Amino acid sequence: MQPKHFGRAFRYRIEGETDFYQDVGGVTREIYMLYSEALFSPGSGLFCINSGSDVKYQADPQSGTRQETLDYYRFTGRLMGKAVLDGYYISAHLVTPMYKLLLKQSVTIDDIQSIDTEVYTSLKWMLSNSVDGLMFETFSIEEKDPTAFWPPEEGASNKDPTKVVHEFIPNGATTSVTDSNKKQYVQLRVEWMAYKRCQKQVDAFLGGFWEVVPQCEKVLQVLNVHELEMLMCGTQEVNVEDWR
Repeated sequence: MQPKHFGRAFRYRIEGETDFYQDVGGVTREIYMLYSEALFSPGSGLFCINSGSDVKYQADPQSGTRQETLDYYRFTGRLMGKAVLDGYYISAHLVTPMYKLLLKQSVTIDDIQSIDTEVYTSLKWMLSNSVDGLMFETFSIEEKDPTAFWPPEEGASNKDPTKVVHEFIPNGATTSVTDSNKKQYVQLRVEWMAYKRCQKQVDAFLGGFWEVVPQCEKVLQVLNVHELEMLMCGTQEVNVEDWR
């Protein structure tokens, strides 16, 4: 389907239950609910839950970059964009950096708090205190390798084959973080967590959304992150006074 067609009104049917002419809003709402539950469920392998206090979703770095997987991310972006146009809510709330990327805004260290509160606290402490001789971080990070699905034979290597080292800069694994370069490290760590950690997956998701809601920097530039989240997902709290 061409992106230009997403601006048209869609009608849905549920096989064996409803027909197209019966969709006056309720069926569409259920379709969005069912799709969002399926795409954001752990079984899909597309999104994972953050480690913050509120349950929010981000692209799962372990999802891989196969074309089929990227197509699902693009479809999810299209679904959320179409829900915005149609005025329906998606039940899954995203982490703050995802909303900022949808708005084509820069991500800051404060946005990382919605992804991992412990890392956020550590980075903030690092900026406010001396790290020379106290922290032994390098310009790299070690994570699970999404391409490793089984352990190799014993004794094949002393290095854990299920781990992969990502360097933020050339020779980053051997470059120590000091007071003189910690600001650069924090910025690169923020970029890694918000986007570069699963760049292809996020690009596919963003591309799908922007196909349906083009020129986000113009159409949605009046919104901030909280307002975009409200527009896409509604609120998690009910204000009784507002209802009255």
